[in-house]
Amino acid sequence: MNTKSDIQLFSREFRASVNQRLDELIDNASSNDALTEAIRYSLLAPGKRLRPLISDAGPRLRH
Repeated sequence: MNTKSDIQLFSREFRASVNQRLDELIDNASSNDALTEAIRYSLLAPGKRLRPLISDAGPRLRH
Protein backbone atom coordinates (compact mmCIF):
# COMPACT_ATOMS: atom_id res chain seq x y z
CA MET A 1 0.00 0.00 0.00
CA ASN A 2 1.87 3.03 -1.15
CA THR A 3 -0.35 5.18 -3.29
CA LYS A 4 -3.37 7.28 -2.54
CA SER A 5 -5.56 5.04 -4.69
CA ASP A 6 -4.36 1.94 -2.79
CA ILE A 7 -5.32 3.56 0.50
CA GLN A 8 -8.70 4.66 -0.84
CA LEU A 9 -9.41 1.16 -2.16
CA PHE A 10 -8.37 -0.43 1.14
CA SER A 11 -10.56 2.05 3.03
CA ARG A 12 -13.63 1.31 0.89
CA GLU A 13 -13.15 -2.45 1.12
CA PHE A 14 -12.50 -2.32 4.86
CA ARG A 15 -15.59 -0.20 5.56
CA ALA A 16 -17.77 -2.42 3.38
CA SER A 17 -16.52 -5.54 5.13
CA VAL A 18 -16.97 -4.12 8.64
CA ASN A 19 -20.39 -2.66 7.84
CA GLN A 20 -21.59 -5.95 6.36
CA ARG A 21 -20.49 -7.92 9.42
CA LEU A 22 -22.00 -5.39 11.83
CA ASP A 23 -25.25 -5.49 9.89
CA GLU A 24 -25.34 -9.29 10.23
CA LEU A 25 -24.67 -9.10 13.97
CA ILE A 26 -27.22 -6.33 14.52
CA ASP A 27 -29.96 -8.34 12.80
CA ASN A 28 -29.46 -11.09 15.38
CA ALA A 29 -28.97 -8.81 18.40
CA SER A 30 -32.53 -8.36 19.57
CA SER A 31 -36.12 -9.16 18.77
CA ASN A 32 -37.08 -5.65 19.92
CA ASP A 33 -37.32 -3.48 16.78
CA ALA A 34 -36.74 -0.21 18.63
CA LEU A 35 -33.62 -1.57 20.30
CA THR A 36 -32.33 -3.01 17.04
CA GLU A 37 -32.76 0.36 15.31
CA ALA A 38 -30.96 2.14 18.17
CA ILE A 39 -28.07 -0.33 17.92
CA ARG A 40 -27.98 0.08 14.15
CA TYR A 41 -27.96 3.88 14.40
CA SER A 42 -25.18 3.86 16.96
CA LEU A 43 -22.89 1.36 15.23
CA LEU A 44 -23.42 2.31 11.60
CA ALA A 45 -23.19 6.07 11.97
CA PRO A 46 -20.69 7.71 9.60
CA GLY A 47 -17.21 8.42 10.91
CA LYS A 48 -16.99 5.38 13.18
CA ARG A 49 -14.45 3.46 11.08
CA LEU A 50 -11.31 5.57 11.35
CA ARG A 51 -9.77 3.97 14.47
CA PRO A 52 -10.37 0.37 13.29
CA LEU A 53 -9.11 1.30 9.83
CA ILE A 54 -5.87 2.70 11.22
CA SER A 55 -5.43 -0.30 13.52
CA ASP A 56 -5.86 -2.72 10.63
CA ALA A 57 -3.81 -0.73 8.10
CA GLY A 58 -0.84 -0.06 10.38
CA PRO A 59 0.83 -3.46 10.04
CA ARG A 60 0.12 -3.52 6.31
CA LEU A 61 1.95 -0.21 5.80
CA ARG A 62 5.15 -1.67 7.20
CA HIS A 63 5.53 -4.00 4.20
